[in-house]
Amino acid sequence: MKRITFLFTLPVLALALSCTSNNQPDNTLTLKEREEGWQLLFDGKTPDGWMNAKTKSFPLSGWQIKDGTLFTDPEAKGENGGGDIVTKGKFKNFELTVDFNYKHGANSGIKYFVDTEINEGELRSIGCEYQILDDRLHPDAQAGISGNHKLSCLYDLIPPVNVKDNGPGKWNS
Repeated sequence: MKRITFLFTLPVLALALSCTSNNQPDNTLTLKEREEGWQLLFDGKTPDGWMNAKTKSFPLSGWQIKDGTLFTDPEAKGENGGGDIVTKGKFKNFELTVDFNYKHGANSGIKYFVDTEINEGELRSIGCEYQILDDRLHPDAQAGISGNHKLSCLYDLIPPVNVKDNGPGKWNS
């Protein structure tokens, strides 16, 4: 089983590498993690390994890297204004470990099992989505069925279980 860890931030979401040791620098793996097959999807410095889901290249604007975090610029507009990014590599049978930080009123998510070669046009970013949402302020938290639009759900499919939400502006796992 491949194990994958990555880091990126959206305007309403900041994701950071989850480390197994509190003394370990961000965007690094321990020797044990490397031996177990864990793989970083973000090195904390470059957009290597990432591309826009539609253009197949990293956006010219809209995404920034600062202090080991990949994040979007909410002011970016137009054709090169960010958009959904996906890994260049394909993965199956994996574990994803991520820490995230969202803003007040956030509505975003982490999509997986996105296949940009099968889906075309507007459907190019279709996949399963781990929901990142401010359940207290965003109205989508009340939509859906039995909580399947809330923080940590498999969006529109499965409600979350055992959620520990530290709230906006704080790191969550």
